Amino acid sequence: MAKERCTSRNITCWGKYNDDLVKRGVFVWGLGFLGSWDEDVKKMNTEKKGRPFDFPDSLFIFCERVRATVNIQLRMLEGMLREILELFGRKAPDHSTIEERCSQLVWKYPTREYEEYGNVGVDSTCINVTNRGEWLSENYDLKRGFFKVHLAVDTETDRILAHRVTDEHTGDPGMMIPLIDDSILNGFYPDKVLGDAAYDAKYNWQGLVNDRKIRDTVINLRSSDVHANGCLHKGQLIEERDKVGKDQWKKDHGYGMRWKCECTNSDLKRLTGQYTHSRKPERIENEMDCKIQVFNRLKKWRGQ
Repeated sequence: MAKERCTSRNITCWGKYNDDLVKRGVFVWGLGFLGSWDEDVKKMNTEKKGRPFDFPDSLFIFCERVRATVNIQLRMLEGMLREILELFGRKAPDHSTIEERCSQLVWKYPTREYEEYGNVGVDSTCINVTNRGEWLSENYDLKRGFFKVHLAVDTETDRILAHRVTDEHTGDPGMMIPLIDDSILNGFYPDKVLGDAAYDAKYNWQGLVNDRKIRDTVINLRSSDVHANGCLHKGQLIEERDKVGKDQWKKDHGYGMRWKCECTNSDLKRLTGQYTHSRKPERIENEMDCKIQVFNRLKKWRGQ
């Protein structure tokens, strides 16, 4: 292991940083499923009617982890599995079986052993449904197309707490309450909610402050905001902003931590790609579920 060196400015231990990056590779490319192959298949075929399974779900979880982090087509993945599994005397599934079994996997947020509390930032990002470049769009008038992923992020750990996948026409304001509710269902209770000016809607203020009792709700105020619009908490924030100035207001309420949402959006695209292999809406949603769970596991090791 590399010798650890910590800089006085960033307190970065480079030995641990290198180990964290290595652990990411172990997680994505780990072949531990081979050791429990026969046992997993036996469990899956217990009381199953019809043709028995030949391959365990753990194999296709491995396939999805690889596809979530590497730009690899199904036929190339089939060829890679042939080379790997032949070394262990196993037969590889064909690309159509990989696609079918992967689409049947269900990705859920892990169950927490205890309730967690912290600050939640809400934001959205766009994901392309194709990897083609701008040349085709400009010369052949082919619309690239994209969809939106709305995220609730733990601003302390950069972990994604909840997400929703919508079409490109869905606005951001209406997704704030569902994301917070999903975070609570997943065992994370917000002490503070942070959002940019796009989420400045009356139903968000009332839904968070009045209905869900999240008193420390900080949504960036527009310069034109001078009225509370029926929300006492917003009115108090406006008065405070006008009194101390917007920059000091943001500093006092910790609004600056909302930038962690932007970092998470960037990291998600950097680690898992900014496009999907899938085209059908239900498969796109399943693929994004996988990408986000893989992303959270990669961020478990703090290498950035």
